[in-house]
Amino acid sequence: MNRTRSVGVGCRISRSGFSGERVFRVASSDGTDYIGAAPVHYFTTLDDEPIGAGVPAARGDQVEGWITALLIENGDGEASVAFPGGEMTRVKLDQIRQQSPEALSHVPTGVLQIARHDC
Repeated sequence: MNRTRSVGVGCRISRSGFSGERVFRVASSDGTDYIGAAPVHYFTTLDDEPIGAGVPAARGDQVEGWITALLIENGDGEASVAFPGGEMTRVKLDQIRQQSPEALSHVPTGVLQIARHDC
């Protein structure tokens, strides 16, 4: 059985065009930056505090923090993680930390359920 668990992935956080969303940058294991966007409640500061409405202070500013993701698999010093929108990348294991149980959030991984309606 393949088990996933919620983890924090180190990232740089910047403002989005939407107040309830932030853009994040994660260093992928291949040396490139993975860039994505997610709702603000998936982010915490380096001190594990939820980021506030004014973080980062200005558009274009970046702060270091954590984004909640699902650990899909790991090995050889790297891990595959899935972010809130279901996007995946590989990161180095030293960029990951375990989430505390109260910090867990649902991270959708692209599973679609279709309701059946009998007429």
